[in-house]
Amino acid sequence: MVLRALLTPEDWALRYAAIASLQDIATSEVVPPLQQALTQESDRVVQARLNRAIAQLQSSS
Repeated sequence: MVLRALLTPEDWALRYAAIASLQDIATSEVVPPLQQALTQESDRVVQARLNRAIAQLQSSS
């Protein structure tokens, strides 16, 4: 459900919340979906959140 919210909704706030939820899971398994979302994301705020989440998750693994 969270992955679907990350990749499909038109509401940027829902995508942002999905990123935060995936970051809270804090496993390396969520990095690929976040990276995929980054390639598709057009909102700069959400892009920045994706970059922060990816960087944190990669540094903790």
